[in-house]
Amino acid sequence: MQHNALAIVIPAFNRPQALKRLLGSLQQARYPTQIEVPLYLAIDAETPGQCNADVLQMARAFPWPHGPKTVLETDQPLGLRDNILRCGELTAKHQGIILLEDDLWVSPVFYEAAQQLFDGYHGQENIGAISLYGFRYNEHARRPFVPIADGHDVFFVQTSSSWGQIWWSEVWAPFKAFLESDIPTAPHNIPADIPHWPNSWKKDHIHFLATKDWYSVVPRTSFTTNMGDGGKNHSALPHLLQADVALNNPLYQLCALADSGAVYDAFFEPTPATIQRAFPDLTSPMEADFYGIKPLSFLKGKRCISAKSATQYHARYEHLLRPDAMNLALPTEDGFFYEAQGDHLEKMTEQRYLALLEKDHPSFSGRDGFKLSWSKLRKKIFRD
Repeated sequence: MQHNALAIVIPAFNRPQALKRLLGSLQQARYPTQIEVPLYLAIDAETPGQCNADVLQMARAFPWPHGPKTVLETDQPLGLRDNILRCGELTAKHQGIILLEDDLWVSPVFYEAAQQLFDGYHGQENIGAISLYGFRYNEHARRPFVPIADGHDVFFVQTSSSWGQIWWSEVWAPFKAFLESDIPTAPHNIPADIPHWPNSWKKDHIHFLATKDWYSVVPRTSFTTNMGDGGKNHSALPHLLQADVALNNPLYQLCALADSGAVYDAFFEPTPATIQRAFPDLTSPMEADFYGIKPLSFLKGKRCISAKSATQYHARYEHLLRPDAMNLALPTEDGFFYEAQGDHLEKMTEQRYLALLEKDHPSFSGRDGFKLSWSKLRKKIFRD
């Protein structure tokens, strides 16, 4: 039987300090008073029959006055992927679930934002998940990500959020069926690093979204942030994935996927329709490759706008505006970005990638370059 509230579900393993921090932020958040909010803590075993004692004790002792609390244990170690999948099964019991891994911190308004986003999108076509984390980093290109400002408070990306997400039965059941089928070879329309991620539910979910042509809804202001604790899949990264966290709920302008001017593929590139919407005078739709990481085999046969150079091209554009797509308003004869057929694009070079990085970090570019800028900056800031 389903309960009329989004359940909060926390998978945990062996990071008691991280879990303590997340639970502390949950205590500071606001919740509806007219309904009960269920809380689950899904504790994975370290060894057969043995969960981390500190984590288990903390989960059992944590007070939760907002609804029922359930501590889920397991006799056999599941691993992160299977523990997440175990959590996903709870969509059958609830309106939906808010999944929070233990290395997160949540905004005081995360729950009301989650309910608002769920109410707005859970019945819409081509939506496969809702993210509570506002992406500002492209982990495939190792560079910042800035979505086009289209006047709405959300955008859409064909990727999965492991930093706070909402699932419900209508999107979880197809994903489960996908996992239980003979999963095809990873499609070429997802970044090349994804198939190499070890033991990752996120890898499978991105593959699933790309196969279905579904998207995640993403708020422009984040309601969670990743604290960068070391874990199974990476060492500690305390600042890399920090997001701008909302203190108040800024969700005033929501829009359907079809009405959005900010829709992105799995490479965090604007879709051809998004580019066409932003620049209706363009003569033909273009496959975006502003990061320069799309495989040449994927771009072959397509009209492209790319950070890669080209042997033949239709036009060139500046590399001055943010986000990169806005440079389509600045055509120039010797511009950085090439509009060309994919067949004429060349392999991305280190020199061109460094040019992209210099725009990301202007304090470390220019005459001094990366090597000397810290010395110069230090003298300016730390004067006697």
